[in-house]
Amino acid sequence: MATPADRIYSLEGKGLKLTTAEDIEPYLEELRNVENLEELRLNGNTIGAEAAEALASVLKTKPTLKIATLHDIFTSRLKDEVKQS
Repeated sequence: MATPADRIYSLEGKGLKLTTAEDIEPYLEELRNVENLEELRLNGNTIGAEAAEALASVLKTKPTLKIATLHDIFTSRLKDEVKQS
């Protein structure tokens, strides 16, 4: 069964480079406003350690999340950054 569109948040394929909490904040604000989030699509963007930490704090408030598509979110990041994330 497909996830209803109003329960999906997607930044899929936008090529965003989100390094700091400040970089990701506009998207986190949108994400906070998605009620009953079931699916998150962040693939095709790059997320640094600080941005990942900010994202994690929001995802902790989304108990209905079932699917997270996160492939390629560390493209162009150093190994040390990936470990921290």
